[in-house]
Amino acid sequence: MTASSRPFAEAPTPSHRKAPRSRLLGISGFALLAVTVLWLAGVVGGTPQAVQLVLVTAALAAIAFAVSQGVSSVHDWAVPLLLVGGALLFGYLRYEAFFRRGPGQPLGYSNATGALYLLAAAAALQLLARARTRPGRLLGLFAALAFAGIPWLIGTISAGVLLCLLPLGLLARGRKGVRRCIVAGASAIVLTLGVAVALGSTYDPATRDGWTEGLAARSLSERRLMLWGDALQMVREHPVSGVGLGRFPEVSPTALANADTRWPHNEPLHLGAEAGLPGLLLLLMLYGWGFASLWWEGDDGAAAVGALALAAVAVQANIDYILHFPAVVGMLATTVGAGTRRSLRHARTYGPSRVYRR
Repeated sequence: MTASSRPFAEAPTPSHRKAPRSRLLGISGFALLAVTVLWLAGVVGGTPQAVQLVLVTAALAAIAFAVSQGVSSVHDWAVPLLLVGGALLFGYLRYEAFFRRGPGQPLGYSNATGALYLLAAAAALQLLARARTRPGRLLGLFAALAFAGIPWLIGTISAGVLLCLLPLGLLARGRKGVRRCIVAGASAIVLTLGVAVALGSTYDPATRDGWTEGLAARSLSERRLMLWGDALQMVREHPVSGVGLGRFPEVSPTALANADTRWPHNEPLHLGAEAGLPGLLLLLMLYGWGFASLWWEGDDGAAAVGALALAAVAVQANIDYILHFPAVVGMLATTVGAGTRRSLRHARTYGPSRVYRR
């Protein structure tokens, strides 16, 4: 029997054609993360605590993303359900701590806790988008509403405002909708970082008299603007390797003048100051890789929510040091991984399609 006379012939599905691209995305992502760790911990170096933090955070992010994507390729609702359950359990165990201020607060810093529950709300919305039963969708809805109140409860205004944008992802339809969310989120990151650079490079507390400078100082705090200026000065003086991981407080005049001020409250500028321009660019490339994964592998509302969550955390990281907390980074990697499940799941579950030939 010739090939043309066979009643059925194997034809590759779009999922099969995407499999090499999925593998390429995975390999490139882990390679980029490895280069980042090598640059930060191997080339730049710094204090032992800072180097250890980089290693722990990178390992947690890699494991979280790989496990999340792998599980989601089989059960696309399982990872959001686990994240929602974990966030509910954590909130129950640390309930009293949410009303504290200072080190006793969950994660030791209210803005980091706000970012964590922003991501928990994103996971709840992903569950709402993917659950196939009414109880599952109701759990996602009520969990999202509960988690949305926590940033406001603990006074994390930035996380509370950014969290209100996440439900827009549920309006996305198909791959085009996901990509629109990615473009909007990436634009917001670039815009807020550009504003931070502009304010940090031009702000002078001795000569401020314009209403824009006064508004920025009142909304962001004058000390934060001064710290951004210190970070940019370190980038200009040490553009290649920075001053070393964990050494910003030893070099920044603002930090030296106030023991409570240790970090510049802007993660890209922080890495630029301590690890040079390569460190800053590597962080932005990691953001870009997360968006690229969702761009090629996401095609539903849950993927759009993941893209908006990545953008929200990155925007918040432009005004605070929330990426210093491995729990936030691990939660972010898990949320993004949960949004990249489609082509893997179809390729493994359905296999090649059969096309009838006359």
